[in-house]
Amino acid sequence: MNYYLTGDCHGDFSRFYDFTKDIDPKNCCFICLGDFCANYYLNKTDYKNKKRLNSLGSQFYIIRGNHEQRPSLIPTIQWAYDEQVSGIVGTEPEFPNIHYFKDDVNEYIINEYKCLIVPGAFSVDGEYRRQRTLSNGWCGWWENEQLTQEEMDAGFALAANKSYDFILSHTCPISIGPTDLFLSVVNQKEVDKTMENYLEKIKENTSFKCLCFGHYHSDRLERPNAQMFFQEVESMDDIFARVTQPVTAPDYKHIKSPNYYMEDN
Repeated sequence: MNYYLTGDCHGDFSRFYDFTKDIDPKNCCFICLGDFCANYYLNKTDYKNKKRLNSLGSQFYIIRGNHEQRPSLIPTIQWAYDEQVSGIVGTEPEFPNIHYFKDDVNEYIINEYKCLIVPGAFSVDGEYRRQRTLSNGWCGWWENEQLTQEEMDAGFALAANKSYDFILSHTCPISIGPTDLFLSVVNQKEVDKTMENYLEKIKENTSFKCLCFGHYHSDRLERPNAQMFFQEVESMDDIFARVTQPVTAPDYKHIKSPNYYMEDN
C-alpha cells in the first residue's frame, strides 16, 4: 500500500480518478487534510459521491475540516479500531473504503509514521453560510466546526512534550499562516484565530518532522518543515525523506511561499 496526502476536495474527487488512471487504485491510501466534503449536503448527492468513490477501490482516511459535518454526528458511521492506522476510525458499512478520523485530537500510526491529527477550523464566510442554512436549509456551515475548549485541552494534554513524524491538520499554526493568501475582502480582525493559536501551542510544545495542512487553497512549502496542500497528491514517504534527508540540489519541484525563509514569530 502506498500512502499519499492531499488537500481540500470540496466534493470534487476527480483527482483520485486521475491519479489512479495508470496504476492500481487498490494499492493507494489517501489521507485527506480536511474539507473532503463527503458529508456536506447530507442528502442523496453525498450518497452518490461516496458510492462512486468507494467503488474505486482505494482507501480514504479523512481529517475533518470546517466545511463538513462532524463524523460523530453522522448516524450511519460506526466506530472501531483500525489496524491500518492503529487507532479508532469511523466507517459506514455501505462504504467500507472511506474512513474518518475522530472529531478531536488523536494519535495514529500511518504508514509506520507517528502522526498527530488535529481537525477543524474557522470559516471566514461562516456568517453568510449560517444565514443561508437558516433561511433555506442549505448545508455548508456547522457551529461546531472548531474544536471545543474541552477538546483542545484534552488534545494538548495528549500531545505535549511528545515527538511526532507528522502533524496533520486542516489549518496551521498562526506563526506560519500564509498571509499573502488571506482574502482581501475579509477583515482579519474579525477572523476567529482560535484553531491557529491552538496549533501554535501544539507546535511550541511538541517536536515533529513535518506539519502538513490544507484550508488555504494552495500547494506549496510554507516553511522547510511545513507543507500546504490543496489539489496536489504526494507520497508520505517522499515528504518525510525531503524533510529528514536534505539534499544539496535546489528543490525545483515545489513552489515555496514568500514566507518560506521567514523566522517563525
